[in-house]
Amino acid sequence: MRSKFKRTAPTKPSFTQAGLKGYTFPTETDGIQISVENVTRGHDRYATELKTTTIYYVVNGEGTFRVDDEFTVAVGDLVEILPGTEFVFAGKMQLILIHLPGFKKEFNVVGRPNDLYDKEGRR
Repeated sequence: MRSKFKRTAPTKPSFTQAGLKGYTFPTETDGIQISVENVTRGHDRYATELKTTTIYYVVNGEGTFRVDDEFTVAVGDLVEILPGTEFVFAGKMQLILIHLPGFKKEFNVVGRPNDLYDKEGRR
């Protein structure tokens, strides 16, 4: 039976980078965006979201985030990044991503290349 309350992730990625694919759920609620990210490598470059709080919840795998300092994450960890904070991550993991308010490209500043990779492109 179909429910008006259930949301299913799209089968095609809503956004991609060389190291990840993201699938954004359709929602009826303004001001929030929820996605699943399948991370095979990580962000290509550092990012700063000027007007959005970004929350990552690690569902599977592990990785490294750099947000002011560098730290590892594993299943069950949550990372909250406030607006105006530069960050990057690398690893092999599945993340739930919540943007408050929803992501807008014009408020995302792309920075220098991800320096969490070694020369072979691994963490």
